[in-house]
Amino acid sequence: MATFFLFTGFRHEDTDKIYWKSDRILTWDDFKASPDAHSLSAQTSSAIEMNYQTSGNKITWHVASYFIPSQSWVKNSGRTDYILAHEQLHFDLTEVYAKMLRKRYKTEIKTAADHKKMNTIYAEIRKVWEKEQARYDKETNHSINKTKQADWNTYIKQKLEELNEY
Repeated sequence: MATFFLFTGFRHEDTDKIYWKSDRILTWDDFKASPDAHSLSAQTSSAIEMNYQTSGNKITWHVASYFIPSQSWVKNSGRTDYILAHEQLHFDLTEVYAKMLRKRYKTEIKTAADHKKMNTIYAEIRKVWEKEQARYDKETNHSINKTKQADWNTYIKQKLEELNEY
């Protein structure tokens, strides 16, 4: 499992992105990279994209999470529905943190003068997001611990529902 956090001052369109949508579930066909020699069955690469614009004292921003097909892979032995669900949760967890970032920006970013504060918020969210992704894999033992996997399934679903408005 690998994650990336992208911070940009402009919107960069790229065909190598699948933006998170509640009704768009990943399939194994989305995993385009060649597997590496690592012992894992699959790897999901996801990111959070942020951009903003200022005009006078006004600031507008956009935050989106996305999956990166060219950096995500699966071994033939890992092509199971169970492992795909684990990988989907990595992507869903990325969206949880995108929603947290949107929530913070909505409540704390009011004017163009706040653009520097955006970087501080970004750094805080990034740090926690990276730790949470690592904790998810550690606690579930990369999905092997089915009890912990079920706990995380519930936790991430609840977090998405709690943050639904963002």
